Amino acid sequence: LQASHQTVPAPPLPQCLPGLQCPLAQLSPRQRRKISRKWHQAASAAGSTVLSAEPTACLLVANAGLHNGIGESNLVSLGLPGLIRVIQPAGQSHCFLLFHDAASAEEAAAGLQLHQLADSMPAGSVLYVFFADPELAVKQVQSSDPNEVATTNLADSSALPPGLSLTLDAVSLAEEAELLALVDAELDSGDRDVAIADGRLRNRRVVHWGHEFLYGRNRLAPLPDRPLPPACATVADRLTPAWLPRPDQLTANVYEPGGGIAAHVDSHAAFGDSI
Repeated sequence: LQASHQTVPAPPLPQCLPGLQCPLAQLSPRQRRKISRKWHQAASAAGSTVLSAEPTACLLVANAGLHNGIGESNLVSLGLPGLIRVIQPAGQSHCFLLFHDAASAEEAAAGLQLHQLADSMPAGSVLYVFFADPELAVKQVQSSDPNEVATTNLADSSALPPGLSLTLDAVSLAEEAELLALVDAELDSGDRDVAIADGRLRNRRVVHWGHEFLYGRNRLAPLPDRPLPPACATVADRLTPAWLPRPDQLTANVYEPGGGIAAHVDSHAAFGDSI
């Protein structure tokens, strides 16, 4: 005996979609057909209950999935306001974008709806944006087969590049709070911020202990400025027997939210064998 498979029909296509400046009825018949087709394809791929006719803090973006050659970095680089998470189910042509609130999602949709992404395959694929239930979107990904979700388990050494090891829980939550408070206190004092005339550090603030790194010359100051704070020394003493000589220099970089870390190569020649 073979059990019959019942497909849940897609909900009715809303007449007002996020990011559209006019109702669907005012679009050309060709555009309406394309949007309707993408709506039903999204309902089939992501589940009809995930789609929402009401504004939410989550967007389903068709033609922006891994199947289209679109990665998380492509979407983050768009600078969408209020974006807090990108979810890309593996092998799918859609993704989910989670925002702080529905207003942020609607604002972002205005720049995505019927937008063309040059990085997509085929190039210039048009994006179609629909509201989705954020809880159902997250649950759907979490409950999927791990092999079907675009995530990396960093605790699995086989997922890391050769030669790279990862030490989990190297610091406790209490130590983490102490280290962050230490950096905050230094920045609040105002006398440790680094200001470079050529502007290379305009997107971050830096605090040094031990030898100060001279960014204008790309080398260390010859004499140590001050020792590692006790909180840092405690962590260093616990970790160094396993994988490093004891460090005599520490740099804390503070990036503002949304600033990001640009691609770069550390100035290895200024240091010893280990950084």
